[in-house]
Amino acid sequence: MRALVLVMLLLAGGAAAQGPDSTAAILPGCQAHLQGRQDRREAEGICLGRLAVLVANLDLIGACPPAEPRLRTTLQIIVDYMEKRSERWGEPFGRFGAEALRVAWPCPAPR
Repeated sequence: MRALVLVMLLLAGGAAAQGPDSTAAILPGCQAHLQGRQDRREAEGICLGRLAVLVANLDLIGACPPAEPRLRTTLQIIVDYMEKRSERWGEPFGRFGAEALRVAWPCPAPR
């Protein structure tokens, strides 16, 4: 069941540019949260919900953090990665966020 929820999150939004599940739609709430702004509470909640799903499924997305990750650190990794790739903001946030975490925390190669 957990894998099904993650797959749905990662695939949500399909190729729809600027859809409600796109990075462009969700990233501003993440940025507002990191900046401590109070003007985008609903958007922050959506971002933090997506973040919670990613963190709960690190093993399924293939990310191996060095220790129990802090939510703020994890969110900063995702936001930094996405801000450097604005041409991809039409992509689903979940898929893009999973990629950011895999790049930041690659799993060791099996022996």
